[in-house]
Amino acid sequence: MDSSPAPPSPPRDTSSPDPSISVQIATLQAQLTALQASQPPAAAATATPPVTATQANTATASKVVFPKHARLDGPKSFTNWLRQLRLALPNQARGYVLDGVIPPTWTADQLAARDDAAREIIVGSIDSANVLATLDTIPSDDLSAPRIFAALKARFAPDDATRTLELFARLWDFRKMPASVEAYNTWLREYMSIAQEIRNAKTSLNDVLATHVLAMVPSCLDSFRLTFTDEQRNRHDLPELTTLTDHICIQLCSAGLSSSCDESTLSSAEAPRSLRAPASPPPCAGDLDARD
Repeated sequence: MDSSPAPPSPPRDTSSPDPSISVQIATLQAQLTALQASQPPAAAATATPPVTATQANTATASKVVFPKHARLDGPKSFTNWLRQLRLALPNQARGYVLDGVIPPTWTADQLAARDDAAREIIVGSIDSANVLATLDTIPSDDLSAPRIFAALKARFAPDDATRTLELFARLWDFRKMPASVEAYNTWLREYMSIAQEIRNAKTSLNDVLATHVLAMVPSCLDSFRLTFTDEQRNRHDLPELTTLTDHICIQLCSAGLSSSCDESTLSSAEAPRSLRAPASPPPCAGDLDARD
C-alpha cells in the first residue's frame, strides 16, 4: 500500500472574491439602488435657480439695439422710431407701453419688471440731449414707461395733415403680397405695423379717401401733388374729398399734354379723355354745378 503523502494543494487565489461575498455585494447594491429610487431627487439642490421675470426682461432689454435711422432725435425721426419701438418691445409689454393698458393677470412684481425693461428700451433708443430733456418735465414718481412714451409722442409726433398723407402713402404704395410662406410672414409684419399706426392716428374716412385719390393722381400733376402736400403742414385734417377732386379736375383742365404731361409716356390713345388735348377744355365738376 502506497503511503506516500498527498501532494500539497495549490495556493488559494486571494484575488478572486469568495462567491458568498459577491452575492452580498450584489445584494447591497440592489438595496442601495432601491433606496435611492425611493428618495426625492436631489437635483433641486444643485440645479440652476430659475430665471426670474426681472432677469428675463432685463436680458431682453439689454439685447435691443436701435439702428441709427430709427433712434429718436426729433420730430423727423419719430415715425421710424415708433415703428422700431413696436418691433423691439416684448409682446406682453407692447400694449402696456403704447396704450397704457395693464393686463389684470400681471402681478406687482411682473409690472415692475416689465416697466423697468420697457423704460430701458425707450431711454436707450434716444439719440439727443434735447429729447432726453423732455423727460425732465415728468415727476420722478411718475416715470413709468407709458408716461415716458406719452410725453415723447406729445412732443415729437407730427400732428398735421402732412403726417396723414405720408402714412397713407406708405399704405397705398405697399408692395403686393408674396406667394411664399417665409416672405409672407415678413410682408405681414410690415403691413400690420403700418395698419397699427393708422389705427392709432384715428384717421377720418374723409382723410382715407382723400389720400387714396391723391395717390392715384397722374405723374403729370406731380407738382400739384407736392404743393398740395406742403400746404397741409398747418392743417390738422385734409380738405373735403370733393374739394380735392375739384382741384384735381381744374389742374387737368388747365394742364393739357403740351404744357404738363409727357406725351412720350402718355399717348393720346392711352390717355384718359380729360388728359387729351381737346379743342376746348372740358368743363370741370365745379363748372357743371355752376351751370345747374
